[in-house]
Amino acid sequence: MNGVVILLGVGGAVALVAGTRALVRTRVRERLAATRAGEGGDARGPGPATRTEAASGLRGWLQRAGFRSAHADAVFLGVLAAAALLAILGFAAFDRLGLLARAREWAVDAPGVLAALGVPLVAAAPWVVAVLLLAAPFLVVRGRRADRVERIEEDLPAVLELLAAMARAGLGFAAGTARLIESESTERPLIHELALLQRDGTAGVARAEALRRMAARVDVPALSTFCSALIHAESAGIGLADLLRRQAEDLRSRRREQALLRAQSLPVKLVFPLVLCFLPGLFVFTLGPAFATFFQLADSISQGNR
Repeated sequence: MNGVVILLGVGGAVALVAGTRALVRTRVRERLAATRAGEGGDARGPGPATRTEAASGLRGWLQRAGFRSAHADAVFLGVLAAAALLAILGFAAFDRLGLLARAREWAVDAPGVLAALGVPLVAAAPWVVAVLLLAAPFLVVRGRRADRVERIEEDLPAVLELLAAMARAGLGFAAGTARLIESESTERPLIHELALLQRDGTAGVARAEALRRMAARVDVPALSTFCSALIHAESAGIGLADLLRRQAEDLRSRRREQALLRAQSLPVKLVFPLVLCFLPGLFVFTLGPAFATFFQLADSISQGNR
């Protein structure tokens, strides 16, 4: 028990120190970049409205998951340290109350097979709980990132078709984006990113640079392809309506292919639960009576020979 507490304390301290150093380095790089931009006299430097471009390290990972607060990395490190402290306090309380010792005694006193399984489980329980507590912040951020990517890929074909329809009606990309932002809720990740794109354009950032920033912030292949196509169309003078329509058709075909691949991989994924859960019960239900009769017959024959 003491070893678990010591390892948790050391691991939490190391993670907190490493994260704090990374946070300090990120803040120093941002200040240097802002100082250089100020010395260069760029009036279109990143202000409060455009300070959402992609970052690296922990802050970039949190930004791609949708945590865009200025103190998101510090909050994440604080939650990680709190999880380590909670694990240490929980194990100390369990040890003080003697619950782990009682569980170990119950496992030892259990029948043969249960004791063989229970003793290792009780011994491994503190480590499993510690790993789950320390991994919980990472799992939350990863789940938020997966949900964000899924929602963006789900909304992107419809958004492209709406922009293509407005382009055929005579609206430009900026006007169509503004109309789309007004009519849709910014709670959707893609609409929120388009609002940030519009804000960058209002702040004086060139459209190509704003599109590159959005692609780097979101880091979704489908949206990156869309941004690259828009940048190429703007530089080459290609019609926007046909480009957006083709992009929407390509995205729908890709989603259809991904759905077919998932459907084809379903039988392979069903093998494990089928073999582990269904077949043993089926064998017991069908062959159990035959084996019971056979054992009774063998037992009667052995008793008759005696």
